[in-house]
Amino acid sequence: MCMAIPCKVLKVLENKQAEIDVDGETRRIGIELTPDVAEGDYVLVYCGSAKVKVSGPEAAEIIALFEEMEDLMDTRPVLADADSGRPDIGSPPPRERPDKAL
Repeated sequence: MCMAIPCKVLKVLENKQAEIDVDGETRRIGIELTPDVAEGDYVLVYCGSAKVKVSGPEAAEIIALFEEMEDLMDTRPVLADADSGRPDIGSPPPRERPDKAL
């Protein structure tokens, strides 16, 4: 699954590009779809391009949701499929069948 991530614009550059902060690293992206962004704005970035400008509180909420998902994924037991090496969540537990009255 691919997701757009919120990033802070550090600097608007020439040629419809900007430098952004991605988890402490500076990256360069295209801003063709968001030409009105300015330094300090937040944008949702997908495939090297800003797709939409978002507010600071919206960006913070999205980041918090990503962190929550990451925490859930870190605590979920994952069993490896011995044949393929891929994660296997296993089979669901057997259902209890209600007793049928005869």
